Amino acid sequence: MPILIILLFYINDLVRIKRYYSQTEFVAQQMANILQNISQKREDKRITYNDLRYAFVLALHTIYPGTSVFYQNQNKTPLPWINVYYVKGSNNGTASIIWHRALRVQNKSTPNNITVNGYNSYNKFSASSPLNIALDEYKIVIEPSLLNTPSFYSDKDLFGLHLVNLKRSSSGWAGFFQSYISFTPKPGLFTETAPS
Repeated sequence: MPILIILLFYINDLVRIKRYYSQTEFVAQQMANILQNISQKREDKRITYNDLRYAFVLALHTIYPGTSVFYQNQNKTPLPWINVYYVKGSNNGTASIIWHRALRVQNKSTPNNITVNGYNSYNKFSASSPLNIALDEYKIVIEPSLLNTPSFYSDKDLFGLHLVNLKRSSSGWAGFFQSYISFTPKPGLFTETAPS
């Protein structure tokens, strides 16, 4: 009987983990679709910070319906984070990062004041998926994850896990369930200068 109970808890954890990965994969696909289309009826089709902010909120609606995406510290919910990279193809199918922007919601109340940061130290992707890119080709890479810091809740507690321990990359903020998508943007959406 104890072995059966442990097995049930373990299966429950695996199902939850699979669901979190499915959710972040869907968020990446949604954000890519939104960015490809959000500015198509404008004369200036370049993606702006506000386009990134609204695409971020819209893409997250499957995980955070309504206004629940606007994270408050007292809520027992993971913090959504999305990295957006603009990359250029190099030799041997590799790529160099031209610019990076990170979007997060922490104690914000509207899409207009969502934090958009550029970190020069982000010189690689967290996800391990291979990037299929030709020499001098430009692509956008979108990498969503769900964050936690141990000062609020333990990782197990936040994600509703019983037995499985999540692997942490740091003792502070840590991202989990990273997904990844890359796509060739439509002409005029992005340049080597980051959105502003």
